[in-house]
Amino acid sequence: MAVVPYLPPELWLRIHDHTTTVSGTLDPDIHFHTELNGLYDDPGKYADSDINASLRQAQTTRRWLPLVCKHWYEMFIHRLYQSVIFEGDDALSSLTCALSTPPRIPGAPPLGHYTERMDILSDFTNNSLLVSKGTEYMLERGLATLFGSCPRLSILVITFRAPEARISPSMMGALCQNVPNLKVLQLRNISLRSTDTEALLRSIPDLRILACYHIAFPQNHIDSANIPYLPLHTVAFSKLSRPEFIQSGSLPQLRSLVLHGNAFFTDTRNETFLRAVGATLRTIHWDVEDREKIQLWVSQIGRHCPNLERLVLSVPEYAFFDPEAFPLPLELELPPVTCLGLRTAAPGPARSRFTQDARYEHIWSFLTKIHGLAPSVSTVQFLNIGARHKEELEDVPSGLSHIKFEHYYRLAQS
Repeated sequence: MAVVPYLPPELWLRIHDHTTTVSGTLDPDIHFHTELNGLYDDPGKYADSDINASLRQAQTTRRWLPLVCKHWYEMFIHRLYQSVIFEGDDALSSLTCALSTPPRIPGAPPLGHYTERMDILSDFTNNSLLVSKGTEYMLERGLATLFGSCPRLSILVITFRAPEARISPSMMGALCQNVPNLKVLQLRNISLRSTDTEALLRSIPDLRILACYHIAFPQNHIDSANIPYLPLHTVAFSKLSRPEFIQSGSLPQLRSLVLHGNAFFTDTRNETFLRAVGATLRTIHWDVEDREKIQLWVSQIGRHCPNLERLVLSVPEYAFFDPEAFPLPLELELPPVTCLGLRTAAPGPARSRFTQDARYEHIWSFLTKIHGLAPSVSTVQFLNIGARHKEELEDVPSGLSHIKFEHYYRLAQS
């Protein structure tokens, strides 16, 4: 009979983490992942379904491992709900009950004490939660109990199916009162009113990453007199309201900005926001759409962001590898950044046929021109690239050998 070799618990825990953790989804990895790749899935335009599928698979694996034997139960049970993903309000009470229940280990705290990340997927298009005041009250109590059972919760992702939805007062109340240790808040397809934004910044003192579809800033100027410490490092959005209420120094720790589409630039009032926060920015991610005005808006970035080090331009994959559809002008004048990121957005089913005959010559021509127009660029990053392009993109022409190239591929091949 074969003898199973003894492995120390520390090694088993490493194996557990390797098989049940989705890369870039937990603290502290999520901060590096966000800085590198941005948060392009928030408006729903490029829905991050692969991440959700991976989170569900990891959650299923964590459920099975403690059932193997008593020894594994004692080692792994406290990580059962390290990351939680659930859909709809029907699961609210059962999940809260599970998180409030301690494991069968004497003296162990409830399982929710180990929860670090929570993903809530909601479809409010036909949902009674938004109808009656009584139900709103019940929802707020339910969410407050759920969040309260997870004192170490640091990452919260809420996705609404309906586009441009507004977060309900009940959910906002539960957020502001029960997640004081939150560092990352992603509100996909959700618009924040000015009162929402102010409440979040006041009640969540360690918030580092805030992403939503539409953000409005409060009339009460955000500064150190009103909110003593604002650690906000990254903000991601498609639309912005009331930019005039952000003054120079309002967001002193802001280093990264993620812009979805052209809506930010087409509203000329938003230049005041860029003027106010530009001095502290080190990275800007931009999901480009309009080829004709790219140079105008890149110049605006350069004018207001004197300390910018990295500019990431995101392009649909079908357009990136098609010289006819490639949206970046070949003679694009960049600010004096040291790093240029070129990110491809994964194609949807309707666009997948466009990537069958990918071409690359125009990409190298573009980068050759960039070197002449922006000699400060010493590093080029290819981000979120389909693995099938690996051989061609790593075969860098000799004329670009002076530039350092970094390649980051999608886990799901396309």
